Amino acid sequence: MFVKKELHPLDLKNCLAKEVNKLLTTVRKSKKELEILSKKAY
Repeated sequence: MFVKKELHPLDLKNCLAKEVNKLLTTVRKSKKELEILSKKAY
């Protein structure tokens, strides 16, 4: 759709930003647990 110019670049950017934030939410939630695990490992 984007290549065919059926989708505006700003619409693409906004949708991608939402999806990336969804993916990063999982990492952000477990960040504290990962820090604790890292400290125990070293």
